[in-house]
Amino acid sequence: MALASEDKVRVEVLLPKELYEKAVERGREAGFNSFNEFLTFLLEQIVEEEETEASLSPEDEERIKERLRSLGYID
Repeated sequence: MALASEDKVRVEVLLPKELYEKAVERGREAGFNSFNEFLTFLLEQIVEEEETEASLSPEDEERIKERLRSLGYID
């Protein structure tokens, strides 16, 4: 279900409870004020990565992956 509100939509997403709890904790640790804020950030990163993936050099890609690892976003 999606409800339009200005430039945002409300969607319902079913997640495994353990995944949700881990994501909430990781978001708090990273300084996000809400799960919604953290999830929006992650989705933006994924979409942006896909859009720019072809234009990144292998060195740039590795640098970004290392940064995401250091922040705990990827293993």
